[in-house]
Amino acid sequence: MEYFFILGRNPQLSYAELQCYFESRGIKFDVMAFERNYLLLSFEKEIKVDIQEFGGVVKVGKILYRGNDNNFGKFLENYIMEIDKFSFCVTGSSDSEELEEALMEKFKHERIKAQVRHGRNKMLLQKGEYVLMPNADVEFFFYKIQAELFFGRVEQDYSYTEVKERDMHKPFRRESLAISPRLSKILVNITQVKPGQLLLDPFCGVAGIIQEALLKGVNCYGIDKDKDAIESAKKNLKWLSQNYKLEANYTLLNADSKNAPNIRVDGVATEPALGEIVRRKLRDNEAKEFIERFERMIVPVLKRIVQIKKPGARIAITLPYIREHSVNIAKVCQMTGLKKIEIPGVESPIKEVREGQFIAREIVVLS
Repeated sequence: MEYFFILGRNPQLSYAELQCYFESRGIKFDVMAFERNYLLLSFEKEIKVDIQEFGGVVKVGKILYRGNDNNFGKFLENYIMEIDKFSFCVTGSSDSEELEEALMEKFKHERIKAQVRHGRNKMLLQKGEYVLMPNADVEFFFYKIQAELFFGRVEQDYSYTEVKERDMHKPFRRESLAISPRLSKILVNITQVKPGQLLLDPFCGVAGIIQEALLKGVNCYGIDKDKDAIESAKKNLKWLSQNYKLEANYTLLNADSKNAPNIRVDGVATEPALGEIVRRKLRDNEAKEFIERFERMIVPVLKRIVQIKKPGARIAITLPYIREHSVNIAKVCQMTGLKKIEIPGVESPIKEVREGQFIAREIVVLS
């Protein structure tokens, strides 16, 4: 079975998430194409996924036709729509206008009331390129690889509304410090923890990552030395348990994670505290000092995690970087006994940049 995935604003990170998710579940696949934010995968059999499980996937659907131009016309002629009034759009290759015209002719001939809807929504990708994100009742996907073309239909759209409502309605938010639900989901998936296993967040803050993990059925242990943050986390998770059916347990501890208790964890997902909020561009010497200070802080915590994590357990962690100044991962690994995990076809560390940020993220997987 062949599927297409339309990825989020950071395709490299989204691809890493999908690889880790499928690998942890023993689902094998081959990559047919990966360009811009379009990913085409071939699986041995049909897969069942809920798009809300992911943080970096915008749309997903099945490939309905794969072949050459000559046979595609016959396929379209025989393709049956189950509804007779709708709007539609085509996304994928830039030369999709010809397909839109062919579909309009088909629907007109079949007396189906259909109209093309392009929309004006755009998404800015990590590397600065804008891609159109049309929204219609029916969304088709069209993609060409040399002489071969792929045609599919979107089956699932990511519900930003659902996630935003959950994030906005919880009792406590830290706008300037909070990690987004999107990135939280990605980090959890990259750790490859499964429902029923135990995830540690040693810098849990108000429990953003823990919230998303609990909704996946993953047991969680959160630690933070900020007492106010832990109190807020408790109220957030109480609210979560009252409004959502949770099938996982959690523990929150107000402590320094370099003194974490003797728990055995199956994975670690975290965004370490960076100290005071940076509200201006740092000079080079300040940026260098900032990164060195972070390294001194994180090494003792990672040393402790090495002692309590199960063999092979992954650590998905965000690290700060400021222009050319970034954490010396090789040195950190040498000092902690960890090693960096390489994800095939993905640049490592994975950069996560937002416009206007003075401090950006690098995401790395350790074990």
